[in-house]
Amino acid sequence: ADIAATPPPARRASRRGVGGPRRAMKRDAQLSPKAPAEFAGPPDDADGEPWEASTMRWLPWLAPATFLYTLGLAAAISIKLSGGSPCGIPLCDVSVYAGWPKYGLQSKVWSGGMTALVLQLLTMCWCRRALNGRSMSMPAFFAAGALMLGMAYIPFWRSTMHLDCTCGAVAFLGIGGLVDARTDDRAICSIRCLRVVLVIVMLAAFGAWYTTESEGRDLPVLEYVSFLCAFAYPLTWLPSLEQPLREGFLPLTQPAAE
Repeated sequence: ADIAATPPPARRASRRGVGGPRRAMKRDAQLSPKAPAEFAGPPDDADGEPWEASTMRWLPWLAPATFLYTLGLAAAISIKLSGGSPCGIPLCDVSVYAGWPKYGLQSKVWSGGMTALVLQLLTMCWCRRALNGRSMSMPAFFAAGALMLGMAYIPFWRSTMHLDCTCGAVAFLGIGGLVDARTDDRAICSIRCLRVVLVIVMLAAFGAWYTTESEGRDLPVLEYVSFLCAFAYPLTWLPSLEQPLREGFLPLTQPAAE
């Protein structure tokens, strides 16, 4: 009789009270927005560090080592197959060691090593984008990578495209480096200045080498200096791994805060 006397609104309220918190939690879970897909990211390692950061701790060292090993091996094979210096002087241009004699084993070594170097460069660009969201320099670095592949697979004796690809690759590496130094506000001033210096030395050395080659003089050491500056540039990204993120910025590998 007491239940029958309860007014309908009160009875409905008492029914909502039974199991109400569970329904509310379930409804809130269904209606709450999910984190964007770009914040999901791959799983971190055992120390809680994103895999991109772990990769960036050793990959910048591997790039110059890959270049030096590939060049050294290609030069040794070229000298052995040619019975001496392939250019007649103690130090030849990189292109000579990579492409002479024709169809030699050194060509395969060079193309394989440069392909690995391009993959390393693109991986480092992607990791930097995932860690700090900076992608303005990526188009230039990707263009440089494509031209480096052309330089690797087209020998100098087959087409002038080899030299064109080389010049284009150096130019785009310089553009990407300057854009990176200009936009990376997380790096301290000395690191940004070092990046600019490396780019200037790379472009100046390559330009001087190209000029002397056009005049019939051989100064291959300038080409070596240019390439070493280009492939040592990623080492300037290492100090950024030890600095905290900018306030209010979330890396793509971290979940979004509520």
